[in-house]
Amino acid sequence: MTASAVLAKSTLARAAGPYEGSPAPDPKLLERARALLKKAPFIDTHNDLPSMFLETKAGDLKSFDMSQVQPTLCADVPRLREGCVGAQYWSVFVESGTQVTHTSLHEALREFDVALRFIRGRPELAQARTADDIERIHQG
Repeated sequence: MTASAVLAKSTLARAAGPYEGSPAPDPKLLERARALLKKAPFIDTHNDLPSMFLETKAGDLKSFDMSQVQPTLCADVPRLREGCVGAQYWSVFVESGTQVTHTSLHEALREFDVALRFIRGRPELAQARTADDIERIHQG
């Protein structure tokens, strides 16, 4: 499985196991969804993982074993796989207050840096810059 980043459980992952008070998922529908996701990648368009790396461990990626479920983070590789995520779009967000302190660029670059280090440090991930890249990576 390759992706441009990692995400928390997707809708499919949530459907894979019933939550308190919810009916059990239809196994045939889950298999159909998985078959569709093998043909066309699920692209998640929001992930706060770079911010979480910075906020919890100052961007020290070695502090986390991302090959294991990380309950304190919004995402990890096992949940990416469970959710059948084919690509992850990360936008870089900085608080508006950084404009007043003139640190917006610095904070944005810190997020870009941690995201790129994470992607480049994981053999199961690949950076995609275009839709063609996503298709090439997904077809593997």
